[in-house]
Amino acid sequence: MKISNKEAQLSRLLQILGILSREQRLNRDELLNKFNIDVRTFQRDIKKIKDECNLDIMRGKDGFYYLNRGLEADGALSFDDIKLFAKNSGFGDIYPSLDD
Repeated sequence: MKISNKEAQLSRLLQILGILSREQRLNRDELLNKFNIDVRTFQRDIKKIKDECNLDIMRGKDGFYYLNRGLEADGALSFDDIKLFAKNSGFGDIYPSLDD
């Protein structure tokens, strides 16, 4: 069974969120290869994550993308961040509900 473009995008966005949460940085070139996408698609994905999760993701001078959480936070994504993405992403029809 072939997955739809919407499902593929959701899977990719969730994986990007997972990597950002675990590693607290993103390597654009590695993700381009991993997902077989172009730079423009990556930029759209980052914009969607920033907009839907209300996250401040910045590109550092080293070329990596970082979650800017300020000095008091550890940079990791919270469960509330994931729930906000699920609520705002426009993927509600294929995304399972999340309860506390």
